[in-house]
Amino acid sequence: MPDINFFDVFANERFMMVMNIVVTIVVTAVLLAVALAVARVFISRLLTFGARLTGDAAAASKRSETLVAMVYSIIRFALLFVALLVVLRQLGVSIAPLITGAGLLGLAVAFGVQSLLKDVATGLLVVLEDQMRVGDRVEVAGKVGTVESISLRLMRLREDNGAVTFIPHGQITVVTNHSYASAKKENREESK
Repeated sequence: MPDINFFDVFANERFMMVMNIVVTIVVTAVLLAVALAVARVFISRLLTFGARLTGDAAAASKRSETLVAMVYSIIRFALLFVALLVVLRQLGVSIAPLITGAGLLGLAVAFGVQSLLKDVATGLLVVLEDQMRVGDRVEVAGKVGTVESISLRLMRLREDNGAVTFIPHGQITVVTNHSYASAKKENREESK
């Protein structure tokens, strides 16, 4: 029976290679989780600070909630993509063709999803221009109700009859925000 030394296992090149891969994947996962948590806190604090500068705390709070969700989803996608590339590289997959292919695929998809890009661009403008916020009562695309959520691509509207309508931002041409009128009326009454 051969004499097996416990430390000989760690000297094995295959074992060390596998451990290197496992450690890299675990460290990447931990760093991804930490980066996502830091990104959420940073975005939230940055937007809260910006909201304080505007003066209208309630409106700014709703606006910052919406922006945090939108920006966080973009950052989460980017970080997941980078983490995937790190793991694939560690597993021995050449990532240069993947990055090139992703760029070409992105270009091809961009031509194919122009309406999606229009929805996203319009969605950013809707939030940045403060046309509506979560909780506002609005009339959009012939529907009247309360805004339940605003994402990069669409908004979810709860109508008075309880129905939920999903409206892509690209279909929004006119927004009538009834909450603005209510807020201005309340502010006038408070100042009297």
